[in-house]
Amino acid sequence: MHERYLLPAIIFLTISVLWKKWMAIPLAVLSICVTANHWYLYYMSWQDVYWLDNYDPVAVPVALLTVLLVLFSAGYIVKQITQAKKVKG
Repeated sequence: MHERYLLPAIIFLTISVLWKKWMAIPLAVLSICVTANHWYLYYMSWQDVYWLDNYDPVAVPVALLTVLLVLFSAGYIVKQITQAKKVKG
């Protein structure tokens, strides 16, 4: 995943930690994913490899973990919205 899509997510998760302290866990996971993504791409570019294979053994698990974090976040948002609607009546 391109880093321009990942970096704003870190900003929003960092801000969310101000309200919900447990959000530090997804923030840590996303930070590790972004760092691993950057590190691996830089490492590969030093070896003059600028395009990764479709099923790269390092990139795929990092991307999978990032996608799982996005799905968790989407589920949490839906849960919060449905709870807010129940409270309003």
